[in-house]
Amino acid sequence: MKYCVQVKDRVYVVELREDGECLKVYWEGKPLDVDCRLHPTNSFTSMIIDGRPYDVSWKKKDDAFSVNLHQSVYDVRVSRGLMRGDKEAFLKQGSQEELIVAPMPGMVVAVKVKLDQDVKIGEPLLILEAMKMENELRSPVNGCIKQIHVDAGKKVEKGENLLILQK
Repeated sequence: MKYCVQVKDRVYVVELREDGECLKVYWEGKPLDVDCRLHPTNSFTSMIIDGRPYDVSWKKKDDAFSVNLHQSVYDVRVSRGLMRGDKEAFLKQGSQEELIVAPMPGMVVAVKVKLDQDVKIGEPLLILEAMKMENELRSPVNGCIKQIHVDAGKKVEKGENLLILQK
């Protein structure tokens, strides 16, 4: 899955690839040797990146994260998996928008919403068929449908843009 990561005024493409039990990390296409242990209840970790040790802590801050890396603090915004790490789309995606992406490859069976329709948290947005099972994707926020990128019958890849909601 590719992500866009914004630090100050620069946007980087970061890709995470599963490789057995390991996770491979690529920064702007360059592979990084990363070793870290994340704890689900802890917002602090030590990690080794390309042989150098780092202490990292973070906290959620509005629609971004405040990351402390070696006593320097960075405000970081991360996409939720824009297809192909699309920097331009990421920059257009304001903090008032919620991008809905395909959580897995499959085929769109039905789009349950229309453009400019108001939706509430938990309301069905579309149905995605994957491995002969229908998966109902629901709205993660209250908002209004601003863009629909798919129609019923369209095959989609994991991470592909489906909808954009305005919060």
